[in-house]
Amino acid sequence: MILPGRDGEPENIRDAHSLAKRLKIEYDTVDMTPLLKGIGLYDILPDRVVKERKELEKRFKNIRRQAEFTLVHSTSVLGLRRSERLKSGPAMAFTLTKIRLRSVIVNYHARYRNYLTVGTTNKSEYTIGHYDKHGDGACDIQPLLVLYKTQVRQLAEYLDVPRKIIKKAPSPDVILGKLITDEFVIGMSFEQLDSILYLLETGMNKGEVAERLNIETSESWKKCKKQKKTRNSEESSHSHPQKYRPKGIGIP
Repeated sequence: MILPGRDGEPENIRDAHSLAKRLKIEYDTVDMTPLLKGIGLYDILPDRVVKERKELEKRFKNIRRQAEFTLVHSTSVLGLRRSERLKSGPAMAFTLTKIRLRSVIVNYHARYRNYLTVGTTNKSEYTIGHYDKHGDGACDIQPLLVLYKTQVRQLAEYLDVPRKIIKKAPSPDVILGKLITDEFVIGMSFEQLDSILYLLETGMNKGEVAERLNIETSESWKKCKKQKKTRNSEESSHSHPQKYRPKGIGIP
């Protein structure tokens, strides 16, 4: 399924079409714009606001700097203070509705064809709660749950996925997809995140991890700890991924 919308990056749609044709995959395209408009979602960010791209980017950068915790998925709500939750309502409605509507469309077409839905959540995202259980987490199988994000990239190289796609910054593409990437939201690169998570998994404490990676314990540890807490605070509908000692993570 290829699901364009008003706020998506056109380049992502072109890449999806190109990859599907290259792999000879059957696909359908459903424009989400009229559906989202019909439920009033664009009242939150009207067309006239979205057209002022530079001003919109400035707004989101300010929000990112001011927020103590910034993940947009359902698990992130548990990591926000009550005052932050109240202020985040429109943003959560805007982002989660898009993410969950994608899931509804994909699951409809899968059930109609008697197919299974395949999840894209990887171990990095799952561990810190950077996914939505009713959106990208609403699937039948999760083959990537045992792989960190950096390992998913290695797998993509092995499978000869085009370099352009491998090198693209991962993004939910709900709005300003080139700015609001996963790493922008998480607050660190996946290389750093995966190194921290892997070393913690081996039994190192935060001081040992910081010394090994030559990083400040305060900010990096705070982000990982708070984000991981949100996922552990929520009753997940998925079983935990099996214990897996990954190889090939670029840890110095």
